[in-house]
Amino acid sequence: MKAMAQGEAGFTLIELIVVIIILGILAVAATSKYQDLRKEAVNATVHGIAAEIEGGSKINFAKCTVNSTATSCHKIKNCNATTAGYFLESGSLPDGYSIASNVACTGTNATCTLKRTYGGQDFTAEVHILCP
Repeated sequence: MKAMAQGEAGFTLIELIVVIIILGILAVAATSKYQDLRKEAVNATVHGIAAEIEGGSKINFAKCTVNSTATSCHKIKNCNATTAGYFLESGSLPDGYSIASNVACTGTNATCTLKRTYGGQDFTAEVHILCP
């Protein structure tokens, strides 16, 4: 290593402390933004699952319209967790999700609310299903 020449100096202790404080402030700001992103992600997931249920209900309605006696035709009478499960790839609502109310079909449709609680906050999305 090369020795410092006369008149050269490194960083002072005060300068180093100021840099550490600034990095600490940036870390706190980034952490709070990260928490906001998690809530936004949960909200987007709730709306995505609601859209999947709606899409599945439309496919079911089309199947039942073409052939009401087909085994793949689910005769829907209300909007609840079991009904929602018919329209999801997994066959049931994911853990932590629920249908907030059991709404009976009026005519050919029903509207219910999909709910997920995360971090003490409820995230909801309306689900519009078609009832054959």
